[in-house]
Amino acid sequence: MAVGAALTLLFTLAWALPPGADYAIYEAIVDQVLQGVQLYSAGTRYYDAPWLLAILVPLTQLPQPLAQAILGTASVLMAIGAVHMLRQSRRATLWALVFGLANLHTFSLLFRGQIDALVLLGVGLGWFAVSRRRPWLLSVALWLLSTKPPNVLLVMLLLLWAIRHWPWQDWLRAFSLVGVSMLCSFIAFGLDWPLRYVLYIRETPPGLVNVVATIWRGATTLAIPLWLPLGLALLCLVVWVYWVKRTGFHLGTLALALAINFVFSPYVLGYHFIVLLPALVYVAQADARLALAASLCTWTPLARQWGGFEIAWIDVTYPLALLVATWIVLLRAYPAAARNLRSSASRA
Repeated sequence: MAVGAALTLLFTLAWALPPGADYAIYEAIVDQVLQGVQLYSAGTRYYDAPWLLAILVPLTQLPQPLAQAILGTASVLMAIGAVHMLRQSRRATLWALVFGLANLHTFSLLFRGQIDALVLLGVGLGWFAVSRRRPWLLSVALWLLSTKPPNVLLVMLLLLWAIRHWPWQDWLRAFSLVGVSMLCSFIAFGLDWPLRYVLYIRETPPGLVNVVATIWRGATTLAIPLWLPLGLALLCLVVWVYWVKRTGFHLGTLALALAINFVFSPYVLGYHFIVLLPALVYVAQADARLALAASLCTWTPLARQWGGFEIAWIDVTYPLALLVATWIVLLRAYPAAARNLRSSASRA
């Protein structure tokens, strides 16, 4: 039955999806690399880790409709797999999948031909690997997370903190895949590719600035001093560190890491939000009403029909709503930590 559903989805996407704008960019990047163009040089339009090409090169050799359908089907399956690894309640898991996938941001990911579901799978695998102490599986998770790391930096830090007491042999296993990939990248793209990567992003930042959904763009648009969201970001980070130390590594601190990262990230587009699915799962397992309220914010792109792309920044209300909902759930679940936090804040 599952195979039949996957094949049905594959054929449906192959028939229905138009050529994706971002998938076309990936095709062009692969063509440039295969022709010998230096990675992270002018005109490459590539902002991800070099080892992502291990997936993009074979994928882009297929006919575009089939390749994009495979990518879309794999994205849905990876989302389901990630949620399955995180689930604690079957009913809540189902609702989280419905809320998290049936929205405009996921449709954007499928229509554009993007690969952010790989990062989502990395989050799910990372949670599962640390919870079950599987260093080789954690190696795969870190590899996936490192393909597009900016919006999951806190998740990666949390995973590393969670394994701080693992023996050094397990640490070597956990970093084996990323280490081998970096070595191969140095051989294939030159010893200076990390420097070229940093310079390229600084000199040629990613495009689509008209649909960037960040709190920073919102603050600029509303003429709010940037020190206010900066102060809020620092406060959230301090409280998150406190919460991790008090309550440890669990789905709540993982969800909080995701929500904080996405709220305060300098560059977020709507299709990136599929990576927030674990946070939605956490909230849904505790309070379906909060999850529904947060998921309603995934439909803010409809407002562009009246306000244009100038108000695209309001899409940040989705991670903001998840951040608030996650805090509410955590405060309910850990009342002792909440009391200590309030006591520390009052003394400060």
